[in-house]
Amino acid sequence: MRLLIYRALRAECGGADNCADADDAKCHECGHIWQADDIVFARCPVCSERNFRMLPCADCKVEAVNRVRSCSLAGQLFDRALRLDFDTEHLSVPWSDVSAEEVTALQILKAERGRYQLEQAKSEEMKQRGFNGVHS
Repeated sequence: MRLLIYRALRAECGGADNCADADDAKCHECGHIWQADDIVFARCPVCSERNFRMLPCADCKVEAVNRVRSCSLAGQLFDRALRLDFDTEHLSVPWSDVSAEEVTALQILKAERGRYQLEQAKSEEMKQRGFNGVHS
């Protein structure tokens, strides 16, 4: 559960349309998958349709997290924790309706968010000081 939350918070991706490594396209009309070199002028090589979508790259961290979330017990618990996190912040939720497992998941979510925010703050501070991690 903790690893899933850790990776979900850090899985940054602009989506398949903005990924330099994504080069497979799938036609909406016939379902054919092909390697699209130039998506601006691309057409499906089977049906000549221009209506297609780019598929995620093979190393897409967002897709990996989504797969685990959709087909594992930890993923289901993570989704419940996210819903409860929102509900407890914006609505009234009786704690008698929340399982011990969900409370633990909420605690992990809060701790991992805190760690992530600290990492982001340190990274931003380093950028402001002019250190970008590259030595010349």
